[in-house]
Amino acid sequence: MKKLTGTLLFTGAMILGCFGGKDKPSGEEPSVAAPEPVGADLADKLANSVPLEPNPSQVEVGGWRLSPQLCTISGMDYLGVSTMDMFNSIVALGDRLVLADGKGQVQALHVVSTQPCELQPDPTFGSAGKLELEEEINWLSRDSLGRVMASNGIFDAYAIADGQLAFKCDTRGYVELHSSGDWGISTWVNSTTRLVEIKDQSCSSKEWVLKDLGDDEKRQGIFSNVNTTAFLGDTILVGGIVAKSIDPDEPRIVVAYDRGGRELFRFGDDDTISPDAVFGWIHALSPCKPGICALDSNYRRFSLWSERGRFLGSADLGDLLGLDYPWIADFDMSTDGGAYLLVAQDREGGEVAQGLIYRVEGLGETSPPVSSTSPAVSPAGQTTTTAPAARWKDRVYPKLQRQHASGVTGRKDPAQKRAESRRRKEEEERKK
Repeated sequence: MKKLTGTLLFTGAMILGCFGGKDKPSGEEPSVAAPEPVGADLADKLANSVPLEPNPSQVEVGGWRLSPQLCTISGMDYLGVSTMDMFNSIVALGDRLVLADGKGQVQALHVVSTQPCELQPDPTFGSAGKLELEEEINWLSRDSLGRVMASNGIFDAYAIADGQLAFKCDTRGYVELHSSGDWGISTWVNSTTRLVEIKDQSCSSKEWVLKDLGDDEKRQGIFSNVNTTAFLGDTILVGGIVAKSIDPDEPRIVVAYDRGGRELFRFGDDDTISPDAVFGWIHALSPCKPGICALDSNYRRFSLWSERGRFLGSADLGDLLGLDYPWIADFDMSTDGGAYLLVAQDREGGEVAQGLIYRVEGLGETSPPVSSTSPAVSPAGQTTTTAPAARWKDRVYPKLQRQHASGVTGRKDPAQKRAESRRRKEEEERKK
């Protein structure tokens, strides 16, 4: 699946402040560290800001009832100056959530309870809840055994097992693990994609079928840019932008391939089905009980597709999460059947962004579809009726969606710019 943004400013109640410090001596319970002091500038903004009061609501999508709840995180808040720089990525491992924050630091939360959703810093992860790695982490993926691959994009990736660094993965790009943990796919924006093989405690990679995406003369494959990847069993899902030389409209679509690179099916570019059946940007993909779940933060949509890419419906994320204008950095389907979403929205008044984590029920293996005759549930709790398919094409896109389609480039850009800037500086140093 997934993921990415830039930097984050934390206050004294923030998770990074909580995760500093040293472990207790042997024989004592591990703990998290004391919070850092609040900066004066942010303190003034916080004083003028109004904390968010979300009102999440059940929404029915394609016969599946999505039931969201806002998670409480004991002893901490996520606050910063930008919604897009709050979080990067998340993987959900049953009672542990591993996430990369907006500064590219890897940390973990313990799931105390799912009903209601209660989280707290996990002091057994890394050192006092945070795992120090050499590079900023922008992308996380996992296998079925709980091993996590943390990727920077430009530099090495890192395999994490049992809350500690297991080994470096000598490959570039964002590494998406197959459930077996034996192989994966690595992508980096408009570079050549690679198949990654993992054996013992090392990685090797070779070029795959999507090559030289940024070069119209050399390109192999339809994409000029890859947004995200995921696995559906052994099928590789690639979400990205179709090259302008192939389609002048440069649609964002998902293409499914087998391991050998043969295209199996594609979806996401047919607005005659529904205006919601197209993407502004494909931020994250994941297998789920309906088939495939897709996150499009540009359009603030969460869409459901069958295992062969048939559009089932979509939820407005503002309605689902009970927020006016949320930015959703990433999501992951947990091994316990719930979906966790990393969310941020600006507060009123103080130029402060607030980060939130939601758990959504209804998409896991234990989630039965609602009756086909059941009416949809509106945010206000009133029943609604789905419009006939023939009328979808008559709907008009909101102005805001058109603005996003033309102007927002997606969450990977800040991370890409930072990594490329660092690479240039290192090359300049070597030349001296």
